[in-house]
Amino acid sequence: MKKENVINSLLGFPIGIAILMINYASVYLIAGEDIFKSEILQLQNISVLILQLIIIGLAYYLFFIFISVISKLNEPKYFFDKLMREHPYKKTILFMIIFIIIINIIITLLDFKIFSKNISIINLFTFIIVFVSCALYFCIKSTIESDLVKKINQKLKERNN
Repeated sequence: MKKENVINSLLGFPIGIAILMINYASVYLIAGEDIFKSEILQLQNISVLILQLIIIGLAYYLFFIFISVISKLNEPKYFFDKLMREHPYKKTILFMIIFIIIINIIITLLDFKIFSKNISIINLFTFIIVFVSCALYFCIKSTIESDLVKKINQKLKERNN
């Protein structure tokens, strides 16, 4: 993996921490003040707080690595493009293996016993929202790029005729 991808993936760490803080604030909005106070009391132990920050940061760091791998697999100049033309099933199998391994690790991290049950549920729900948003982004991006390629090819055909 290139240095640029690692640096871009490091962005997942602070984003994960920010999402955890938003999740704690959402407990107050969803469940009320009493449950929020019990959640905050759990964080009085600084080692629990630090461990939660490290775990959530690591989970989103892995997610951003996954996003980086997916975007690399979709680049036409990448060596997987040749693999896709010659053996399309190998790219699909490779993608599924990467997907299953990383998503299982992330879900395990987000459901780690250091989090309370409320925060674990909110973490998983938030991750699903982030994951679906990224998938939607890739679908829209792919659609726009394929439409652009079709328009360029059509203009080239018109120009050549």
